[in-house]
Amino acid sequence: FIQAAEYPYNLEVARPVHGGREAQIKHFMGMALDALGKNQEAQEAFLVSSAYSRGWSELSFYKALSMKKTGALQEAEQILNGLTSYAKRQIAQGTSQDFFTKFGEKQSAAVQTARAYYLLGLGEYGLGRIEHAIGAFNQAIELNPNHFWARYYLEKTERFN
Repeated sequence: FIQAAEYPYNLEVARPVHGGREAQIKHFMGMALDALGKNQEAQEAFLVSSAYSRGWSELSFYKALSMKKTGALQEAEQILNGLTSYAKRQIAQGTSQDFFTKFGEKQSAAVQTARAYYLLGLGEYGLGRIEHAIGAFNQAIELNPNHFWARYYLEKTERFN
């Protein structure tokens, strides 16, 4: 996880302004440290993860999970509810596929909608609504069979049922 947080020198560009996937990396780092009994180091990783702030994305999910680990339960629930609301709005609005999509410049409508269902699944999962999460992850996979993370969380949620 330490290596995952390092930005590769060979890319010869700057580190992403908003931290890239740092919220996710630090969350997983915190989980690993917690499992090793390194509670103080785990809390530090969770605090870094929970400091992430940038639009609605899967990184909001990891921020909320990390906030739960630091005891900020109400704030975490607000973020998860916000994530589900955002995803539902995206699904309701639908997507518009423009001319350049077919040339690989943008995502197809199905891939965009799959992402919205994936975010909905993450929000529902984080809120403990496992049945809703399973339905959303299944929808994401139906629209985009290659959605690795939707498959990962679907498998994880199905173990609870």
